[in-house]
Amino acid sequence: RFTLIDQDIMKVSPEDLAKIVSVPAKVVANLPYNIATPLLLRMLFVRKAWQSLTIMVQLEVAERICASPDSGKIYGPLSLVGALGFERNIIKIISPDSFRPAPKVDSAIIQLIPHSSSLTHEEEKQFLKWSHLLFQQRRKTLLNGIRRHFPEWFQNCQNSLREKYGLRRPESLDFSEWLVLFSYYLQQI
Repeated sequence: RFTLIDQDIMKVSPEDLAKIVSVPAKVVANLPYNIATPLLLRMLFVRKAWQSLTIMVQLEVAERICASPDSGKIYGPLSLVGALGFERNIIKIISPDSFRPAPKVDSAIIQLIPHSSSLTHEEEKQFLKWSHLLFQQRRKTLLNGIRRHFPEWFQNCQNSLREKYGLRRPESLDFSEWLVLFSYYLQQI
């Protein structure tokens, strides 16, 4: 069964979209660069409505969504958004020659398969804000970010944090380590 929804996706709430289609739905879309990140965030919180999301985005965005710590500088907050709610895979890279007129960048088709999280909906929102703050100073250690943005937590737990995370930078933690650190944060606040 196929349902074409000819609307501006940014003007339809994900909750309303989920009501329009049979759940769980497979979403297929070609997303402009400027809405890929906000849309991913919106879809994250209603991911139970989706069986899969197969989307075409700029290659750079796809790489950021699918990145892991060994991916270098592209690993960051968007990678954590992807990991929080989805199994992520780049299916195909598409050259600019495939389009008329040809864009100046490569595109990629990625598939996102929703999965559940150990966090509540509110904790997921808090995790995304919290981790985004800690990624703001990439050249600083994780402890410097914690000291700057969460001084009370740092003051109360600095010895334990130093022992566990030492001189590590935010981009060196894999997703499971981020969840462990966030859980520790929640226990201490």
